[in-house]
Amino acid sequence: MTFNINDIKPKTLATAIFLALMFTTEAQAAEMTRDEYKELQLKLIEVETDCWKGKKGSLEKYKELRKKIYSGYSDFPRDFNEFPSFTKCPPGKKRVMYPKKEQRYAHSGGDYSALSYASIAFFYLPLTRVDPPQTGYGTNITRGESFVGLTDRSVTGFSLGGEVTAKGGKWSLGFGYTDVDGSSEAQVAPGGDVLGIVFNDFADSGSTGLNLGASGMDVRTETDYQAFSGKITWTPGTVGTIKVWKGKINFGAGVRVENTEHTAEVTTPTFSDIRSDSVQKINENALFLNVGSTFHVLPNLNPSPTGDGIFFVTLTPGVEVGLRDAKLESSQRNICGLCGPADQDFTINIEDKDSGFYVGANIEAKAEVKVSENTRLGVRASAWWRNQSARIINPETGDDLFVRNQPTHLGTDDISGFTFGLTATYTWF
Repeated sequence: MTFNINDIKPKTLATAIFLALMFTTEAQAAEMTRDEYKELQLKLIEVETDCWKGKKGSLEKYKELRKKIYSGYSDFPRDFNEFPSFTKCPPGKKRVMYPKKEQRYAHSGGDYSALSYASIAFFYLPLTRVDPPQTGYGTNITRGESFVGLTDRSVTGFSLGGEVTAKGGKWSLGFGYTDVDGSSEAQVAPGGDVLGIVFNDFADSGSTGLNLGASGMDVRTETDYQAFSGKITWTPGTVGTIKVWKGKINFGAGVRVENTEHTAEVTTPTFSDIRSDSVQKINENALFLNVGSTFHVLPNLNPSPTGDGIFFVTLTPGVEVGLRDAKLESSQRNICGLCGPADQDFTINIEDKDSGFYVGANIEAKAEVKVSENTRLGVRASAWWRNQSARIINPETGDDLFVRNQPTHLGTDDISGFTFGLTATYTWF
């Protein structure tokens, strides 16, 4: 039997050709692997960049390539399969579809740093205040044997530092430096209360201090506080949404080094050759863990799908627990021209140590504005508190030495601080 193509009816031939083409297209679509899909996605990014640069023919290539991707890979999430047709380049810079859950959240949540490869931020906080534990000098015997002068409770200065992030903010490394100082003065006029100077420990002669009578007293103190800190933070993903706030939990671990120095001069206007000068230094180191959550406040300020907005407002509260270790170096020089030879000029040196666990809380707020594709400028404020920090406890009365046998030593008290200033962030995509 001889087959002749002319014997086939045109309608039957057209039907056969249509079915063959349909089955071929479905087979090609089914054959696309995930590796092929990823390769096409990379090409899509390149074409999209060309589109933004205005390269001729790039928009047509973009439409064609995207149609090929989303019609040929059926396992891609359904919510990314429906797209409007574009008559111009797609909105946003380097728009990329992210298959991971946390990346899809960041992609639609208005935080464009989550799309970044890395970023670096610097901050300068000229309004910095620290409230360290106080210590006292000079004794008012008339008023219950209490200190005449205390160190400054609030010392002020500046802070500066920075933060480097990678993998869209998932990992970050931060560092900071604080330098603050303060001073205080206290006076008691002659002819009033009975005053005295209590030594930090027994003198070689066995004396515990000087009774100055009603000769008056001047106490001047200065406090210098410096702190260095470093912390690494991991932000795994989203913890949820509170009304218009989208939150991400973060875990941090860090180290802190604090140096506090108190100097004090205790003199009397009646006797020029009687005085007590103290220099007391604390070195306190801490290892700590921090858990917090960064909330992107009002993300609707950045409505574009790529988070390519203008304003960025974040609020980051956290809690902290750590192990602290403190060392004290104290020196008190006492001069008394009217005293016996053994007590006319001598120095008492004391060293002490203290360690323990502490807990704390902190909060940070940032408001930034995008001034270029990669740069944001803004303001930053923070506040923090810890329930334990090293405190110098000086003898306040002679009984502290005679009865309680408590020379100058370390104790603990709470410490807190506040900062406000400027911040700048540069991001690489």
